[in-house]
Amino acid sequence: MTSGTTGGGTGREIGWESRSNDVSGQVVGGVVQARDVYGVYLGEAAPPAATPWQLPLLTHAFVDRTEESDQLDLITAPGPVPVIAVLTGMAGVGKTAFALDWCRRNAGRFPGGLLHADLDDYRSEGGVVVADVLASFLRALGARDVPPDLPGRAALFRGLTSRASTLVLLDGVDAPAQVRVLVPASPGSVVLVASRFRLGGLVADGARGVELRPLPPGPGAELFVSAVPDGRVESDPAAVRDLVRLCGGLPMALRVAAARLSTHPRWAVADLVGHLADERTRVDRLSVEDRRVGHVFDAAYASLPEPGRLAYRALGLHPGPEFGYGVVVAATADERPEDSVEQLCQANLLEECAFGRFRFNPLVRLHARGRAVREDTAFARAGVEHRIVRWYLLGAEAADAAWFAAERDNLRSAVRLAHVSGLHDEVWRLCEALEAFDHDWGELRELGVDSARRTGDPLAETWSRRAGGPRG
Repeated sequence: MTSGTTGGGTGREIGWESRSNDVSGQVVGGVVQARDVYGVYLGEAAPPAATPWQLPLLTHAFVDRTEESDQLDLITAPGPVPVIAVLTGMAGVGKTAFALDWCRRNAGRFPGGLLHADLDDYRSEGGVVVADVLASFLRALGARDVPPDLPGRAALFRGLTSRASTLVLLDGVDAPAQVRVLVPASPGSVVLVASRFRLGGLVADGARGVELRPLPPGPGAELFVSAVPDGRVESDPAAVRDLVRLCGGLPMALRVAAARLSTHPRWAVADLVGHLADERTRVDRLSVEDRRVGHVFDAAYASLPEPGRLAYRALGLHPGPEFGYGVVVAATADERPEDSVEQLCQANLLEECAFGRFRFNPLVRLHARGRAVREDTAFARAGVEHRIVRWYLLGAEAADAAWFAAERDNLRSAVRLAHVSGLHDEVWRLCEALEAFDHDWGELRELGVDSARRTGDPLAETWSRRAGGPRG
């Protein structure tokens, strides 16, 4: 390459003293000499990254979750590396609303802007297409040319987010791999993941988790009252408390219930409570137009492998508030049920309330029972219930006072289930075992005596007379 002036010029390649080239005509500026030229590309310098703000609007009432918010503030404190925070909880518990509120309050921490994606919008039969999420983010960041492949898009995303801390909000995540390529490069950046799954793989990578639980009675009532701004709710606080209980403390269920009340201006809160009292129809009745509580539970159920679905339906038939692994073995007829229980826990359909002890949210339990009614035969359901009752009977006949204390509520529920199911031999034998440990069992005594006489068993008749039942 040689430089010319307004006259002709002669170029000489450095190191090639014997070779020279003449350039004829006027030359202004530099001259490039080459044997072959395959193309000339002219373009402007890459534009600076745009500052996106993709935060959706929070359009409904939100009850402040101070403890969880403080925990998330601590986890996401600015540091030398980007932070991934996993916001987890059961379907309908308010993860998205909490995330939107937190992002709005903390927007000033992120001069690089905020990117948002609901991964359900990018889901196909093969799963989430993360390359499409990246393409959307790159366009929001001002990229004019989006590379065609995932590695190229990921590299460009890291480059464009390396200049200032950026907040990324991802909703609907169900696998760790969906998150890893969407982490901004700048220190101080945060990826906030909202998921009904616990995403242990991300936690193993260094992510931190915040769990949202159903609302306690007070905040639940506050949410419901704020969504129905008229005198009907303030005038009947007892009915509001009943409604929060029937809704399992789930914000989505409370908002749907509030919508039902708002669209029936002549209903009182007590009328709505009565409308939802029947356990067989409660989940279905918690719906208004396209907002159905059952729909979010259906989606969580559909995400389970088949063993998890079987366990979900079987355990939905359990009569008591909580249970241990022994009941799971009995209900599922699976000697090693740990995998199916883990699937339910990781999907936040089942809560591990203590080591080896589990419970459903009340609405989830009703949904699980409903799926069993729809998908399993009456014979299969009866078999599950019989195995559960038999498990409690065998335990009661061999257990000590500590076991009875732990299982008291379940044992009482098992007696009622056995009586309704016509398992009369199990009813009176359970009552006989309960007699020594449960002194407040008047209702159960009557069931036991009734079942004992139905069996025609002399031992049962003897027990019924000793238990003080009236003669027939």
